Amino acid sequence: MKVDLNYARHVFLKPLKSWKNKYLKHTISKNPVNSLLYQKTLEEISEYTKESVEIVEQKCRSSRSRDVNWENVSENEIIDFYKNEERFLYELPLWNAECNRPEYICRIITPYLKQNKIELIFEYGAGTGDIAMALAERGFKVIYSDINERLINFAKWRFARRKLDIDIYNLDINNQLPKSDCVISFDVLEHLKDLPQKIKIIHSSLSEEGSFVFSGAFSGGELHLIENEIYATHKHLNNMLQARGFTFDNKFAQYYFYRKAKKSSFVRHC
Repeated sequence: MKVDLNYARHVFLKPLKSWKNKYLKHTISKNPVNSLLYQKTLEEISEYTKESVEIVEQKCRSSRSRDVNWENVSENEIIDFYKNEERFLYELPLWNAECNRPEYICRIITPYLKQNKIELIFEYGAGTGDIAMALAERGFKVIYSDINERLINFAKWRFARRKLDIDIYNLDINNQLPKSDCVISFDVLEHLKDLPQKIKIIHSSLSEEGSFVFSGAFSGGELHLIENEIYATHKHLNNMLQARGFTFDNKFAQYYFYRKAKKSSFVRHC
């Protein structure tokens, strides 16, 4: 049986990574910037929506309670929900601000991006643009994408406000994506119907030996699709990604790093 050396190395280093993750979260939580970030984000949403800070915070709190039943739901129904849901405009930026999630993610993925000389990043399902902005501020060229026009317009406004040169791509999850060196996607894949087909589309968009970096919170209920819970185990997730031309590179906490396999080593699985 062929041994995946990269995964074996990850398992061996897992205790060290666990300690590093705790230290990273502690360091970011103690950063004085965090104490101001939530309030600044409230004020930013308020400025954009022309609503009071109190109304913005109230809408954010109410958005945390979901009444959506995802059993036997069609893909079109899911797409319509994410295209039209207004509450994400309030929920997503404040959720990111609560623990400075963009900074946390960037500290995890930036060394990998630099090590692999990634120049162009495509963020698949970028929401309100928080991570795209954090990466652009670090000097990366980023393409933002989403399917919700409210979020896209808010993100455009935020980018212009910060004078950030971030391209906008109106995402159609069933079509091809623009070419990039790396696709990133955080807290998105667990919401997608027919995930293997979406992974195939992502694979075809990447440059030769490009990278795919994503989070893998495939369980937990609420808006997470039951059909994707199978990918909560490394075995099933890895088999599915290998079958679509990816090879495991690394993992840190819930963040996975995969590479587009060389054509000579790509073997399709059923």
